[in-house]
Amino acid sequence: MRYAIVLFIVLLMACSKKKNSCDQYTDAKIVWTGPVAGDGCDWMTYMNGSYVHPDYLPQSFQENHKQVKICYKTTKELFHCGLSGAGVLVISIKDIKE
Repeated sequence: MRYAIVLFIVLLMACSKKKNSCDQYTDAKIVWTGPVAGDGCDWMTYMNGSYVHPDYLPQSFQENHKQVKICYKTTKELFHCGLSGAGVLVISIKDIKE
């Protein structure tokens, strides 16, 4: 009986954990660089000394120079923008908070 209770508790704890939970957040700054049609790069995120392009940025966080904490996953994509057309790394934001 004791083993059944322990097994039940372990299963309950395993099922309650979020699959895409974020363990580590990075300090970042949201930056508006201008519309892509006008040689800008749209909304960018400045973190760890470089600019990256989020694949999706919630409307509530679209504020120039807004300081945030993000949990993200890097992708294999590059976002081409600006006059040089240089590729910028694309990230997928898993969670974002102020």
